[in-house]
Amino acid sequence: THKIAMERFRGNIVLDGLEPYAEDYFSQLQIGSVTFDVVKACSRCKITTLDQASGQPCPGDGQPLKALTETRR
Repeated sequence: THKIAMERFRGNIVLDGLEPYAEDYFSQLQIGSVTFDVVKACSRCKITTLDQASGQPCPGDGQPLKALTETRR
């Protein structure tokens, strides 16, 4: 397995202290006094396959998108 830096995923909201994939079961998310309805999962962004500093493709045969496609539908 390879460690992949979090910045390659470009998360809009990052949550801490949850079990892996807990977000799959959210119907709402509250931040302060604002409640967000979770409508659907977002599509996977190709940016995860690029080096953030250079913009060039990372070695790894399209990972992590390939692995995510196989395990996280």
